[in-house]
Amino acid sequence: MPPTTLAVCRLILPGTEVPLLAWIHDLSNKGVGLLIDRPCPTGVTLPVFLVNAAHSFGVAIDLRVVRCEPGAGGDFYVGGQFSRRLTAAEIECFMV
Repeated sequence: MPPTTLAVCRLILPGTEVPLLAWIHDLSNKGVGLLIDRPCPTGVTLPVFLVNAAHSFGVAIDLRVVRCEPGAGGDFYVGGQFSRRLTAAEIECFMV
């Protein structure tokens, strides 16, 4: 389910130290779909920090990348599975 408003995510790609900003495209308790400006290798685990649109809540979690596909406008769609399920309370913070 997509968040009701635009939300961002910070992640660090392998071989880099500078956090990259991504848009949260789709979010569930098991994983997330992100839009980023560069490709990401599948199979890697990335530290991510998800932030809701109001910037009133954030959650740090590891994400295992299971797909990366070119998207519209030169962006890439990255889909991944969390290292643990998000709680209902955590998900709700992204839906308001």
